[in-house]
Amino acid sequence: MEKATNILTVFSEWVMNLFLLHIYWMIGTLLGGVVFGIVPSSIALFSTIRKLFTHSQTINVFDYFKKEYKTNFKHSLILGFLYLVIALFIYSYIQFLTATTTSLLAYTHIFIFAFLFLLILFSFYLIPVYVHFEMNINKLIPNTLRILLANMKWNFPMLLTVVAVVLVYIKFSVTLLFFGVSLPAFIISYFCRKAFQDFQDKQNI
Repeated sequence: MEKATNILTVFSEWVMNLFLLHIYWMIGTLLGGVVFGIVPSSIALFSTIRKLFTHSQTINVFDYFKKEYKTNFKHSLILGFLYLVIALFIYSYIQFLTATTTSLLAYTHIFIFAFLFLLILFSFYLIPVYVHFEMNINKLIPNTLRILLANMKWNFPMLLTVVAVVLVYIKFSVTLLFFGVSLPAFIISYFCRKAFQDFQDKQNI
């Protein structure tokens, strides 16, 4: 009974924290004029979730989110540019897929889908790698790619779970109002932590 109560307490705390983080993320995004606010808000979101995994009882969620938002605002401009490049790549490849219907070009679709898969996963890993390893921006891209490719076993469940959440949002749109980006961020953070641990274990061999 006590164990069940503890599980329920932890679950309730996470639900409340994810709801609050969704609100803070929206406020931070709006404060930055959306364009300049979305990436620092996302960095603060992932950084706070990472902290909650290990110090859930000792941090004030709002204070920590605000600190991370302010601290990483400058670096977020560079990360924002990287995400813009990724978005343009994804958009371009989708446009190519819809435009190529001949049987010859259709054979290239499998390679394009594979590249898109890696590109989407790379975008998932980018901020978690940045906040977990606290590395310089110039080292971020190659190290994110290394971690991504070295831990493929976590990538498929990560992507499938995020897709499942998106489908729930589409089916039950009210859930989007309560959790928005915070629930997908929690899922990505959870699987990234697994991938980081496996990666660090391999480096110590």
